[in-house]
Amino acid sequence: MTGAAPGREALLEVAERVFERAGFAVRIELLDEGDRSWLLAENELFAVGAIAGETLEELQRVEAIATETLLSRLGGLGSGAKRWDAYLLLLTPQPWSAVDTRDRVEVEHNTRGIRRLIGAELIADDDVDDAVTRVLRPFLPLRDPLGAGLEDLDEALIGALNVNGVHPEAAPRYVAAYRARGSLDDV
Repeated sequence: MTGAAPGREALLEVAERVFERAGFAVRIELLDEGDRSWLLAENELFAVGAIAGETLEELQRVEAIATETLLSRLGGLGSGAKRWDAYLLLLTPQPWSAVDTRDRVEVEHNTRGIRRLIGAELIADDDVDDAVTRVLRPFLPLRDPLGAGLEDLDEALIGALNVNGVHPEAAPRYVAAYRARGSLDDV
């Protein structure tokens, strides 16, 4: 990938848009009164902090402060169930091939305090919104599985009964009886 790397602020702004579209309460603020911004996003299921940087190595230097800050926002170690659904995202344009495997394993498998997730290779040549959305997918609501092209299951069952020899007037009665009683014994 040869595109220009989006800056720290640009990656956080994209993540902010994606989270807001998913109904999260989101804000970007300064981390630990320093000069680095970070993102906080929360809904009824998750509390997510996100930091962005040029490389994973750069992010590892900030990760401890971000983790500590997120835990303190959640009320520390005694914050209840939400603590178990707290995550820190590390967003970087650095290509995966340039990320040291040991560093990646250390970050992603470190479950002290909160869970961590790395989003790498977020390059401007790609659609950065789509790339960030893929990273955030574990936190986003599932799409509705029933599209307009799928037929109603009761109608499909009636059709299957008709094809298999059940009279067209009896099939809807059988399906209705089954829905009402959970059995076809009395039909």
